[in-house]
Amino acid sequence: FKFGIYLKDLTPITSIFIPDLKIPEKGLFVGNFNSEKNQMTINASVKKLKYQNFEVDNLILDQGNSNESLFLNIALGTFAMDSLKFNDVGMSNYLRDDKVSSNLKLVDPKGTNALDLNAQLLFTPDSTIFSVLPSELTLNSERWKIDDQFRILFAENGYHVEDFTLHNKDQRLTVEGMISKTDNE
Repeated sequence: FKFGIYLKDLTPITSIFIPDLKIPEKGLFVGNFNSEKNQMTINASVKKLKYQNFEVDNLILDQGNSNESLFLNIALGTFAMDSLKFNDVGMSNYLRDDKVSSNLKLVDPKGTNALDLNAQLLFTPDSTIFSVLPSELTLNSERWKIDDQFRILFAENGYHVEDFTLHNKDQRLTVEGMISKTDNE
């Protein structure tokens, strides 16, 4: 079956469950569900969304699945929080088995700061492993790179950072070690 949901005025619902959420303009959710193929897609667009000190313009959401995987893509024309503002924000997520692969792109309006972050999240029986794959960060028009994969392991006893190096020409920031969850270590 196919469906379409047109958002007109959600204030009666959001005022009860999420009072800080404001959607001042109309939105649209369309999709379909096929039980024989085990497939569902959802496409959405919302012109403006406000939540506390966050503001989003031109939200586009694209979700789908197959028998083996699930994907979610999000695009924002503008994302603002307090004095921070980014244009053309994009996030892609792909879930398969016990692993989520993601890409996040951010650019500030002047183009002096940007992020192109590639990451994976792996769920194991005893821990969760967050890996950043080769990525790029621009700060004050200076390009910084993460060439090799680094990992953050979320374990019961703390967080373990492995092989983190961020570099720009001859400058390097390297982090390696454990952050304990207890105050006495």
